[in-house]
Amino acid sequence: MTETSHIEAGLAGALKRLGFGVALTAGGICAVAALGIWLISGHAEAERERALAGWQARLGIMADARNAEIARWLHRQFDTVGEIAENEAVQLYATTLADGAGGADAAGARQGYLQNYLSALAAQAGFAPRAAAPALPANVRRAGIAGLMIVGADGRVIASTPDAPPVDEGWTAFLARIPPTSRALRDIYLSPAGTPVIGFAAPLFGTSGTGGEAAPRGFVIGVREVAGTLFPLLAQPGAAEKTLEAVLVRREAAAVAYISPLADGTAALNRRMAADTPRLAASFALDRPGGFGVFRDYAGVQVLVASRAVAGTPWALAMKIGRDEALAADDARLQRQIALFGLMLAAVIGALVAAWRHGASARASDAVARLAEISRTLEDKERLLRSISDTVPDAVLLADGDARVRFANREAGRRVGVDGASLAGKSLTSAFGPAKGARYAEAGRRAMERLAPVTAEHSAGLNGSARTLQSRFVPLLTNGAADSFLMVETDVTETVRERERREAMLDSLVAALVRLADQRDPLAAGQSARVAALAAAVAAEMGLDEAAQGCARNAGRLVNFYKILVPARVLTKNAPLDGDEVAQLQEARDVAAGYLEGIDFDAPVVETLRQMEARIDGTGRPAGLVGADILPTAQIVALANSFVAMTSDRSYRTGMSVDRAVAAVGAMAGTAFAPGAVAAFANYMENRGGRARWEAQPGSAAPT
Repeated sequence: MTETSHIEAGLAGALKRLGFGVALTAGGICAVAALGIWLISGHAEAERERALAGWQARLGIMADARNAEIARWLHRQFDTVGEIAENEAVQLYATTLADGAGGADAAGARQGYLQNYLSALAAQAGFAPRAAAPALPANVRRAGIAGLMIVGADGRVIASTPDAPPVDEGWTAFLARIPPTSRALRDIYLSPAGTPVIGFAAPLFGTSGTGGEAAPRGFVIGVREVAGTLFPLLAQPGAAEKTLEAVLVRREAAAVAYISPLADGTAALNRRMAADTPRLAASFALDRPGGFGVFRDYAGVQVLVASRAVAGTPWALAMKIGRDEALAADDARLQRQIALFGLMLAAVIGALVAAWRHGASARASDAVARLAEISRTLEDKERLLRSISDTVPDAVLLADGDARVRFANREAGRRVGVDGASLAGKSLTSAFGPAKGARYAEAGRRAMERLAPVTAEHSAGLNGSARTLQSRFVPLLTNGAADSFLMVETDVTETVRERERREAMLDSLVAALVRLADQRDPLAAGQSARVAALAAAVAAEMGLDEAAQGCARNAGRLVNFYKILVPARVLTKNAPLDGDEVAQLQEARDVAAGYLEGIDFDAPVVETLRQMEARIDGTGRPAGLVGADILPTAQIVALANSFVAMTSDRSYRTGMSVDRAVAAVGAMAGTAFAPGAVAAFANYMENRGGRARWEAQPGSAAPT
């Protein structure tokens, strides 16, 4: 029986059932309404859960990244005070001064040495105050804010930096609680000047170490401001959300204290809230480190929050974003879907009511007659379609939204060993097997969702040999919506082989040109490979297609090709280039790009190289190129080349650290580089493993 025959029989049976009575019809309408409401509610809940799951993963990644940065910062501070405590000269001089041994002149010399050593290390490691305090009269002691100091076991200061804070009762009580051999953190507090500071302490033993001593001879204390060092680590690089915020909180008795500055302008340590405030995000972060949920922040705004415990501290990190901003797009889409489902439900109920009120045997007979005529017309069209499609060598099939075959030509049937017409009515998995059928169904579903064709390639055995098949899935629209799709599967084996051969030849040619450039400038050998790898990674992070990623990779490989035209004395100069030499490099780039025009690249590689010196603000070369006029691949390769150049050693300088180079690239967002490219680069380096892969490469700059 044909598909149209099935439709005729089904409609005829439905028309007969219209006469079952008012009670049955009314009951059916109520059941449909109840089912529709249940389905709409279930769908709405599932969509909300899906959106929340997505934000849970995203906020969790950002919270982990910020937490790791804070942990590394704390570790560096402990390393500084530990380095002082383990310095044998410091141990000897501090012990001698604490014991009062030696004459006054020797004691003064030792104390001067310790003070100079602490001052130099404080300036280097960031324990010096950010701004020097104003001069005061000689009889007025200046209140210290930050610095390094060595304190004896009796609490007496042995040596300190000039602006170190005094050892007050708070420090005395803190030192008394420290285990004999442990380093300790004094939690963030307000200095006498009202600025937030944090303290670090390490026990100081005599020159014999801890082995023969039961208690330390004193402590090394470091106090530093956190406003310009620790708190900026809470900002997520590249984030564009307005309500995204990371805060540090701790528990203080029955309250929760916000120890970092808040987005509403509240300064650090200036806000506390009751820990039992209903649905408070900060309390959740402290109670459930590693958790996620929907709560209310300090301003009473509903937020999505992911929490992390900061190791070695009483802090919790809460990464939050306003619920309205985070779920705005999902809520709008869900409202549209609910409205659509509601209209569909109303239409179904209306159709049932109309059928009940107006269904009559005469009209039913007319409908059956009309359907029969339509069925005959459809069968005629199906025969015409089959007569045409059976003459082509490609497999052709039509499937509906339920992944059920509605039409298949002779070739489609031959590939599974049956007649094409016999596949009609079968599911794709039963017609073509579980693996292939599921692949067809998924590709067709994506085409219908996107309302655009989807193309896929796969290998399969065909006619006794391995072949490459290309399947194109085209959505078929009815009243602007896709309810089925057409698949045309073509054997493209020879085309793919020719393409692969051509790509291999092009790759060999590019590799030869890269080797030529590397031989010309051995000091930069391997740089183009690093530029190519980084450019391709950033292009992928930006969501560019494979063709654009390949273009960025090839342009990165050829970034130094112009050096074959540059005099050796310029390439090996042990100093920065002067204006004439820079002009020679620019001219060489232009000429070298002309040499490459004869190569048949699949993407705008040559134009990418020509635009590499363009700047997003329009001040680069070629003149006049600005913003979106610059190829995305040129923006990416320029960024990658600059980063590699910054981190690479030169004959007249050493390369920057990765941290400094990343910061330098970020500082040029919106001027030299596109903000989108900089954000993708930062996310790749910090959250996609880019930093680890970069630092593992030979010749890369060491991290600081």
